Amino acid sequence: GLCADDPETGRPRPHPSLKFLSLEECGLTKVSGPAIALAALAVPCLEELLLGRNELGDETAVALASSMAPRGFGFGGASLTRLDLSENQLMGEGLAALAGALGRHGYLQSLDVGGNEKIGGVLATVSEVTHQVMEGLNSACALRDLHLWRCGLYDESANLLVDSLPPRLRLLNIAANPFTRELRRKLVRQRGSGGATVSIRA
Repeated sequence: GLCADDPETGRPRPHPSLKFLSLEECGLTKVSGPAIALAALAVPCLEELLLGRNELGDETAVALASSMAPRGFGFGGASLTRLDLSENQLMGEGLAALAGALGRHGYLQSLDVGGNEKIGGVLATVSEVTHQVMEGLNSACALRDLHLWRCGLYDESANLLVDSLPPRLRLLNIAANPFTRELRRKLVRQRGSGGATVSIRA
């Protein structure tokens, strides 16, 4: 479990050695999700938190982002390096909150928000959210892998994201988005220029 009883007090405390936690396809919603996710982040040794294929929504993403502790303490005390919120009904607000937190505290190395198909529409229409995402990603110094597959990204939003890549990013997965052929050709050329690997497979 997430908690073990403290032998001295008898009270529950975060499990001291839990490093990997998968709560994928557990029927979590925006009602239950924030509390469960924040409890997971209280585990000091947790490195990977997988929450894919639930219905957590922006509420959980914002709660996770707001719980990030100052630099030196990771996420809420955890040593989290991988976070998966794919297929969770996220929109622009959730992505902006996560990106902003990455920029401020950035210990996360892999972020998967793929399969949240309304993100692209928000980025295309709400300039404030787009700016927050770009600013956060650009300063996410630890991020290596970013997954935005099937997020409804059209050319303009995809171009902005590609132009705001974190400095150490190795993989940008933007497969299965509705790009034009022109953008696909541009990304193929960019992929061979020595920067991050850009996945654009259908």
